Amino acid sequence: MHLTLFGEVLLILLTSAAVNGMVRAMGIFDTHSDEKFKKFVLEELGYLRVIVGKNNLLLHEIRHLLRQKPHLTRGRLIVMPKQIQVGETAQAILQGVDQFGNPFPLDSSYTVVPTASAPGDVSVGPVNPDGSFTITGLAADAGDAIGAQVTRPDGTVIAFTPDTLFIVAPAPVLTAGAVVLQ
Repeated sequence: MHLTLFGEVLLILLTSAAVNGMVRAMGIFDTHSDEKFKKFVLEELGYLRVIVGKNNLLLHEIRHLLRQKPHLTRGRLIVMPKQIQVGETAQAILQGVDQFGNPFPLDSSYTVVPTASAPGDVSVGPVNPDGSFTITGLAADAGDAIGAQVTRPDGTVIAFTPDTLFIVAPAPVLTAGAVVLQ
Protein backbone atom coordinates (compact mmCIF):
# COMPACT_ATOMS: atom_id res chain seq x y z
CA MET A 1 0.00 0.00 0.00
CA HIS A 2 2.86 2.42 0.83
CA LEU A 3 4.57 1.77 -2.50
CA THR A 4 1.36 2.39 -4.41
CA LEU A 5 0.70 5.67 -2.61
CA PHE A 6 4.35 6.68 -3.08
CA GLY A 7 4.12 5.82 -6.78
CA GLU A 8 0.98 7.90 -7.22
CA VAL A 9 2.53 10.95 -5.49
CA LEU A 10 5.72 10.56 -7.54
CA LEU A 11 3.68 10.38 -10.76
CA ILE A 12 1.79 13.56 -9.89
CA LEU A 13 4.97 15.46 -8.93
CA LEU A 14 6.86 14.39 -12.05
CA THR A 15 3.94 15.18 -14.32
CA SER A 16 3.39 18.56 -12.67
CA ALA A 17 7.11 19.42 -12.96
CA ALA A 18 7.14 18.34 -16.60
CA VAL A 19 4.07 20.46 -17.39
CA ASN A 20 5.54 23.54 -15.70
CA GLY A 21 8.82 23.01 -17.54
CA MET A 22 7.04 22.58 -20.89
CA VAL A 23 4.94 25.70 -20.36
CA ARG A 24 8.03 27.76 -19.47
CA ALA A 25 10.06 26.34 -22.36
CA MET A 26 7.34 27.00 -24.90
CA GLY A 27 7.09 30.64 -23.96
CA ILE A 28 4.93 31.27 -27.02
CA PHE A 29 1.68 30.97 -25.10
CA ASP A 30 0.19 34.03 -23.56
CA THR A 31 -0.97 33.95 -19.94
CA HIS A 32 -4.47 32.91 -20.96
CA SER A 33 -3.18 29.96 -23.01
CA ASP A 34 -0.84 28.95 -20.15
CA GLU A 35 -3.78 28.81 -17.78
CA LYS A 36 -5.89 26.78 -20.22
CA PHE A 37 -3.02 24.36 -20.74
CA LYS A 38 -2.41 24.04 -16.99
CA LYS A 39 -6.13 23.47 -16.42
CA PHE A 40 -6.12 20.75 -19.09
CA VAL A 41 -3.10 19.04 -17.54
CA LEU A 42 -4.58 19.22 -14.04
CA GLU A 43 -7.80 17.64 -15.34
CA GLU A 44 -5.72 14.87 -16.90
CA LEU A 45 -3.87 14.39 -13.61
CA GLY A 46 -7.22 14.07 -11.85
CA TYR A 47 -8.26 11.46 -14.37
CA LEU A 48 -4.97 9.59 -13.82
CA ARG A 49 -5.53 9.73 -10.05
CA VAL A 50 -8.95 8.08 -10.52
CA ILE A 51 -7.44 5.36 -12.71
CA VAL A 52 -4.65 4.71 -10.22
CA GLY A 53 -7.23 4.50 -7.44
CA LYS A 54 -9.30 1.96 -9.37
CA ASN A 55 -6.17 -0.07 -10.10
CA ASN A 56 -5.36 -0.03 -6.38
CA LEU A 57 -8.79 -1.50 -5.65
CA LEU A 58 -8.32 -4.19 -8.29
CA LEU A 59 -4.87 -5.07 -6.94
CA HIS A 60 -6.33 -5.30 -3.44
CA GLU A 61 -9.02 -7.74 -4.68
CA ILE A 62 -6.42 -9.81 -6.57
CA ARG A 63 -4.19 -10.01 -3.48
CA HIS A 64 -7.19 -11.10 -1.42
CA LEU A 65 -8.04 -13.87 -3.90
CA LEU A 66 -4.44 -15.06 -4.07
CA ARG A 67 -4.25 -15.31 -0.28
CA GLN A 68 -7.33 -17.53 -0.09
CA LYS A 69 -6.72 -21.16 0.62
CA PRO A 70 -8.39 -23.52 -1.85
CA HIS A 71 -11.66 -24.97 -0.59
CA LEU A 72 -14.20 -27.40 -1.99
CA THR A 73 -16.93 -25.65 -4.00
CA ARG A 74 -18.42 -28.42 -6.17
CA GLY A 75 -17.87 -31.97 -7.29
CA ARG A 76 -19.17 -34.96 -9.11
CA LEU A 77 -19.48 -38.63 -8.37
CA ILE A 78 -18.32 -41.25 -10.86
CA VAL A 79 -19.59 -44.83 -10.72
CA MET A 80 -17.39 -47.57 -12.20
CA PRO A 81 -18.48 -49.78 -13.83
CA LYS A 82 -21.72 -48.14 -14.96
CA GLN A 83 -23.60 -51.45 -15.17
CA ILE A 84 -23.62 -54.37 -12.75
CA GLN A 85 -25.77 -57.39 -12.10
CA VAL A 86 -27.76 -57.86 -8.92
CA GLY A 87 -25.30 -58.97 -6.25
CA GLU A 88 -22.27 -57.37 -7.93
CA THR A 89 -20.44 -54.24 -6.78
CA ALA A 90 -19.39 -50.93 -8.30
CA GLN A 91 -17.01 -48.28 -6.96
CA ALA A 92 -18.14 -44.68 -6.41
CA ILE A 93 -15.32 -42.14 -6.73
CA LEU A 94 -15.70 -38.50 -5.73
CA GLN A 95 -14.00 -35.74 -7.72
CA GLY A 96 -13.99 -32.42 -5.88
CA VAL A 97 -13.16 -29.02 -7.37
CA ASP A 98 -11.98 -25.87 -5.56
CA GLN A 99 -13.01 -22.24 -6.16
CA PHE A 100 -10.29 -21.89 -8.80
CA GLY A 101 -11.48 -24.92 -10.83
CA ASN A 102 -8.60 -27.14 -9.70
CA PRO A 103 -9.01 -30.74 -8.48
CA PHE A 104 -9.62 -30.87 -4.74
CA PRO A 105 -8.89 -34.15 -2.95
CA LEU A 106 -11.07 -35.08 0.00
CA ASP A 107 -9.66 -36.30 3.29
CA SER A 108 -11.11 -37.57 6.55
CA SER A 109 -12.06 -34.03 7.66
CA TYR A 110 -14.92 -34.11 5.11
CA THR A 111 -18.14 -35.99 5.88
CA VAL A 112 -19.56 -37.92 2.94
CA VAL A 113 -23.17 -39.13 2.91
CA PRO A 114 -23.99 -41.30 -0.14
CA THR A 115 -27.38 -40.84 -1.81
CA ALA A 116 -29.40 -42.91 -4.29
CA SER A 117 -32.58 -42.16 -6.21
CA ALA A 118 -33.79 -45.70 -5.43
CA PRO A 119 -32.11 -46.51 -2.11
CA GLY A 120 -33.85 -49.90 -1.83
CA ASP A 121 -32.07 -51.12 -4.97
CA VAL A 122 -28.54 -50.62 -3.62
CA SER A 123 -26.47 -51.16 -0.52
CA VAL A 124 -23.65 -48.73 0.26
CA GLY A 125 -20.46 -49.84 1.99
CA PRO A 126 -18.43 -47.75 4.41
CA VAL A 127 -17.01 -44.47 3.14
CA ASN A 128 -13.21 -44.47 2.71
CA PRO A 129 -11.04 -41.52 3.89
CA ASP A 130 -10.85 -40.22 0.28
CA GLY A 131 -14.67 -40.21 0.07
CA SER A 132 -14.99 -43.26 -2.19
CA PHE A 133 -17.37 -46.11 -1.35
CA THR A 134 -18.61 -49.43 -2.72
CA ILE A 135 -22.16 -49.96 -4.00
CA THR A 136 -23.80 -53.39 -4.17
CA GLY A 137 -26.80 -53.94 -6.45
CA LEU A 138 -29.73 -55.46 -4.54
CA ALA A 139 -32.47 -55.27 -7.19
CA ALA A 140 -32.68 -54.63 -10.91
CA ASP A 141 -32.89 -50.91 -11.70
CA ALA A 142 -32.95 -49.22 -15.12
CA GLY A 143 -31.00 -46.24 -13.78
CA ASP A 144 -30.27 -45.40 -10.15
CA ALA A 145 -28.76 -41.93 -9.66
CA ILE A 146 -25.92 -42.36 -7.16
CA GLY A 147 -24.75 -39.13 -5.55
CA ALA A 148 -23.22 -37.76 -2.38
CA GLN A 149 -23.65 -34.90 0.06
CA VAL A 150 -20.23 -33.73 1.24
CA THR A 151 -19.90 -31.57 4.35
CA ARG A 152 -16.79 -29.39 4.53
CA PRO A 153 -15.03 -28.88 7.89
CA ASP A 154 -16.68 -25.42 8.12
CA GLY A 155 -20.15 -27.06 7.94
CA THR A 156 -20.99 -26.13 4.34
CA VAL A 157 -22.77 -28.95 2.50
CA ILE A 158 -21.89 -29.54 -1.16
CA ALA A 159 -24.18 -31.72 -3.29
CA PHE A 160 -22.02 -33.65 -5.74
CA THR A 161 -23.41 -34.21 -9.24
CA PRO A 162 -24.68 -37.81 -9.36
CA ASP A 163 -23.83 -40.56 -11.83
CA THR A 164 -26.16 -43.33 -13.01
CA LEU A 165 -25.73 -46.98 -12.08
CA PHE A 166 -27.59 -49.58 -14.13
CA ILE A 167 -28.40 -52.79 -12.25
CA VAL A 168 -29.54 -55.74 -14.34
CA ALA A 169 -31.07 -58.98 -13.20
CA PRO A 170 -28.70 -61.91 -13.56
CA ALA A 171 -29.24 -64.12 -16.58
CA PRO A 172 -31.07 -67.32 -15.71
CA VAL A 173 -28.71 -70.22 -15.15
CA LEU A 174 -29.80 -73.83 -15.38
CA THR A 175 -29.20 -75.32 -11.95
CA ALA A 176 -31.17 -78.54 -12.17
CA GLY A 177 -32.93 -80.52 -14.81
CA ALA A 178 -34.78 -83.73 -15.39
CA VAL A 179 -34.48 -86.07 -18.31
CA VAL A 180 -37.72 -87.61 -19.44
CA LEU A 181 -37.58 -90.71 -21.63
CA GLN A 182 -40.51 -91.79 -23.65
